[in-house]
Amino acid sequence: MNPYGGGKMRTKNHITASAQAGRILLLSLLYLFFLNAEKSPGQVNTDKLAEIENKFTTYCRAVPREEVYLHTDREEYIAGEDLWLKAYVTDRQTGKPSPYSRIVYLELFNADNQPVASRRLQTLGGSGPGHISLPDTLTSGSYTLRAYTNWMKNFFPSNCFIKKINIFNALRTGSFMVGGEVSAVLSEDQGEAKRDDRKDILDVTVKRSTGSGRIISVSADSDYTLNNGSVCYVIIQTRGNINFSGTIRLSGDTADIRVAGGELDPGINQVTLFNSSGSPVAEKYIFTPSGVRGETPISISGGPGAREHVSLGGLFSTGNSQGEDLSGLSISVSPVRSFSDQGIADYMVFGSEFGILPRQLMSRPKDEIPESEMDDFLKSVRSSWINWDQIMSGEIPPPVFDFEKENHFIYGKIVSSGSGTPVPDHYVFMSKPGKTPSFQYARSDSSGFFSLNLPMSGGVQDIIIQPEQTGQDNRISLISAFSDFIPAEGGRKVTVDSLPEQIREWSTNFQVRKIYGIASTSDSASDEIMIKPLLRFYGKPDASVNMDDFIKLPVMQEVFFELLPGVMLRERKSSFEVTIYDLAETNMDIRQPGILIDGVIVSDASVLAGLDPDVVERIEVVKEPYMVGSYIFYGIVSIITRKGDFSSVNLPDYAVRLLYGITSRVPSFIAPEYSSRELKESSIPDFRNTLYWNPSLKPGDDGQIRTGFWTSDYPSDYIINIQGTDKEGRPLSIRQPFGQEN
Repeated sequence: MNPYGGGKMRTKNHITASAQAGRILLLSLLYLFFLNAEKSPGQVNTDKLAEIENKFTTYCRAVPREEVYLHTDREEYIAGEDLWLKAYVTDRQTGKPSPYSRIVYLELFNADNQPVASRRLQTLGGSGPGHISLPDTLTSGSYTLRAYTNWMKNFFPSNCFIKKINIFNALRTGSFMVGGEVSAVLSEDQGEAKRDDRKDILDVTVKRSTGSGRIISVSADSDYTLNNGSVCYVIIQTRGNINFSGTIRLSGDTADIRVAGGELDPGINQVTLFNSSGSPVAEKYIFTPSGVRGETPISISGGPGAREHVSLGGLFSTGNSQGEDLSGLSISVSPVRSFSDQGIADYMVFGSEFGILPRQLMSRPKDEIPESEMDDFLKSVRSSWINWDQIMSGEIPPPVFDFEKENHFIYGKIVSSGSGTPVPDHYVFMSKPGKTPSFQYARSDSSGFFSLNLPMSGGVQDIIIQPEQTGQDNRISLISAFSDFIPAEGGRKVTVDSLPEQIREWSTNFQVRKIYGIASTSDSASDEIMIKPLLRFYGKPDASVNMDDFIKLPVMQEVFFELLPGVMLRERKSSFEVTIYDLAETNMDIRQPGILIDGVIVSDASVLAGLDPDVVERIEVVKEPYMVGSYIFYGIVSIITRKGDFSSVNLPDYAVRLLYGITSRVPSFIAPEYSSRELKESSIPDFRNTLYWNPSLKPGDDGQIRTGFWTSDYPSDYIINIQGTDKEGRPLSIRQPFGQEN
């Protein structure tokens, strides 16, 4: 036997074992490598992109964006005329009529930014008509219309609709703004959306590729790849909707991603890059045109002579032979002058999200603006809605102002009468005087702020607001529902001493109509929001006394003693108190209940004792503790007077009583019609400056929308302006000239 044979065999076995151990070690290292792959900057973390998308979705759900658009019958008016308008409220994310808000706040500011008119408009299905009777004392000048919802006040001053109009007064010359735009106050950092404050820099450029696609080019500096590896993420969103998301692997310091045509929604697209840890590091805005053909022409028949009927057709087809109600379109026919109004379709491209457009962009259809010009403008803007730093932090502050869908909110503060300092953590009561008691309360926050709500109603409501604790010399200070932010205005003021020729003609037209007493409005407007019938907030009482069922008693103390066992009204020292006790219990349970007179809480029982029993119709008693929300009444004594209007009681100094109308009534536009020879030959002059206004176009039985109007005695070139949305929320803008010049 070879003495070395065994040795060789042993050596072979030793090498094999070492190789196996090496393989095991290698596999273990690979396992640990992949197990910790997400810690390596060069590896893709598929969960990180999903996390970014989920945070974005959560944010947009918590902070929806509303937009308001106003269609006015004209852009220039004579002081004393009627301004007609239609408000459209849109959910920016879906593009459809907003399901959230049913009240639009409307304000008119003069050239000195002082409000001269304010209205609250009711909307149904995302739109509603409005009207302002302009005072004839207004000075000639540039005026600003501003509109917003209660929810939009959370994002002021940017999130509001702003429009310039001119008002002329031959007796009061004034100043007009030239070369500037009203601003919604742009953010301080509205510059190139590149985050140069970060150490690790990614940059993004976007180029249009063949067809309608895009190429996104990403470049990184040396620090980025050193600290983050070769991975980054991209999100492209439009109006709160993610159009494209993906992971980018840098090859060296650059990478390209191709986005196919049709993936990006029309409008302003926000391209955002994130590093491997999910932090936003670069942004760019691009514009994707809609590719939809221009405004649809309408057929015009009749006219254009004086007092002739004009028919408009081919406006819109609902495809519904039953004549489905489509109230989302409004139409005006007014003289052509410096008409530069944005249609709703063009307005919604930017909305209020990116500030107010320069005049050179506002007056042209967005799809017709050269790409280079639009790109230059987009370098200077940033979204006032989509803030990726806030989104990724996950910290969404609660809104101060809520949607007004079913209720309108009243805001105020409890303050000390002497010092005026806020009073925190105190209850406030709101009551509606009447025979059906209602009750609502709020609690002031650390700044003394509180909010109460009224159910929607087109009428005037009688309300009383008061603090719970009346012995501390506190008072209620109500806050206006209109925003206290004043719109900023650029440009320069130019004084105008004389009126332009066409404006002088309009002024003469207006004066003639005044002389002849020709009305432009009708009082046939009705309140479409009906007030809901009130129910007793405390339900069925434990005891009820109708005073007419008993003989008349001289004082209220005897009424309680004789007719309401277990309820006592008695004098203690120099005042009175009401107590409720249980006669059946050995240990008598004595409570001091809440006292109501005509549904209004009264803190002083002496007021109840001073009532003449003859004015009382009914007394209702709840003997057990009763909870409304988190507020507890330890029993309730409710006095209903025969008038039921709280007129039998003097209002205390600490209470506020209001006759409160939530929305303004909107009259109807009226214009003469000349369907007979007698009417056509009438000697009464017809010098309308607005020929026609209809805020609610509706289709006929065949689904087609048709309308018409009568021309006036004033020859002019007119513009037919139709704005609104269809049932799917698609914006429609149709503007077409119409001549009546002789």
